[in-house]
Amino acid sequence: MTASPVPLTVEAVPCPAVGPSPSLRCDKEVLLAVRDRLRGEHRELLRSWRPDNAVQAFEGITVGSGDGGERVVGLKWIGWWADPQVRLVGAIPPELGRLSELAVLDLAGNGLTGSIPAELGQLARLRELYLNANRLTGPIPAELGQLAQLQYLRLNHNQLTGPLPPELGQLAALWALYLHANALTGPIPVELEQRAARHTLLLHLDADEEMWRVPEEWGQSEPCPAVGPSPNLRCDKEILLAVRDRLRGKNQAMLRTWHPDNGIYNFQGVVISSGDYPPPPRVDGLEVIGWWSDPQFRLVGSLPPELGRLPELGHVVLRENGLRGPIPAEWGQLTRLWLLDLAGNALTDAVPPALGRLAHMERLDLGGNQLTGPIPAELGQLEQLQALNLNHNRLTGPIPPELGQLAHLRVLKLGGNSLTGCIPPTLVPVCECPAPPRCE
Repeated sequence: MTASPVPLTVEAVPCPAVGPSPSLRCDKEVLLAVRDRLRGEHRELLRSWRPDNAVQAFEGITVGSGDGGERVVGLKWIGWWADPQVRLVGAIPPELGRLSELAVLDLAGNGLTGSIPAELGQLARLRELYLNANRLTGPIPAELGQLAQLQYLRLNHNQLTGPLPPELGQLAALWALYLHANALTGPIPVELEQRAARHTLLLHLDADEEMWRVPEEWGQSEPCPAVGPSPNLRCDKEILLAVRDRLRGKNQAMLRTWHPDNGIYNFQGVVISSGDYPPPPRVDGLEVIGWWSDPQFRLVGSLPPELGRLPELGHVVLRENGLRGPIPAEWGQLTRLWLLDLAGNALTDAVPPALGRLAHMERLDLGGNQLTGPIPAELGQLEQLQALNLNHNRLTGPIPPELGQLAHLRVLKLGGNSLTGCIPPTLVPVCECPAPPRCE
């Protein structure tokens, strides 16, 4: 009797050897395949990129929502000019062009060599590409003109040669283009020159000249205030430097790039983006995910209240570290925050009711801590909330009926606590929690 073939599960289907990666699992395979070429001889770098480690814990990698589920959406490894040992010194692997959901690729300030792969032009969702301050050679690939969603392109301070590809003029979404400190020749594409003249593109071609100069009102000279919201990027940097030691605690190996002599664009884990046009750059995100199998890759301090002074902060991801102490109530001032992920730390005390003021919050993950007290009813004010994870804490008391008002809520995790009472009827379909009675 011939046995029937066993159908392949999704996890068992082999990843394609060429073409766009179709899933997070295949994204991970691409990253593992290119790791050694990226880091070159600096084998101590990218140590968290291991087959037995979740891709969410790969240092420098951001996982977010993509086509068909979670995907790799960011790769950010910025070298530190003052420490050559924190620089990637290989070549840019063409296979990175297979990460089909990649939105940010930031490899600035390393020692990368070779040419810019034409395959990067396949990254149809790419919005930001930073390859500045490396040792890249050769021409700018015309294929970069295919990146229809690209907003920022920085190729300055390399050894690039040849003419500017006219295809760059097709980048209608581009806001800023930095090409200075290379050996480029030839004319500027007409479309780029016209947009620079209309002040709809920051075009920087020469180290001493910009075709659209950065406005003085971005505030590069005024003293930073000691309290209240930070007014500009320079003051954002002052705040990060002031809180660095409290965040990392005794683990001085963390956040080494957060240094007064280093540009904030090179602060590892800090995401810089822009607001309305013209785009004043600001701190938009903070992403430092600990590595569960190596304590040296964890923040072991506390959450500084001063981070509540970064008014443009949109997402904070500090999961799987060893952070202790309370969640500051001052973080309730972060009115643009849409993602707060502090899961897998050792945070204590109550969930601050002030978090209910975060009107743009979509995902709030505080699971796997040591939080105590009741669930604040104020969380029912988060009208945009889609996912709330409070599981595996020490929370007590009833489930607030106000949570039943959250019309967009799709995921609610409350297990592993000591909650009492009943579940509001509207939460029953989405609640992953113990089985208390349904409220009548």
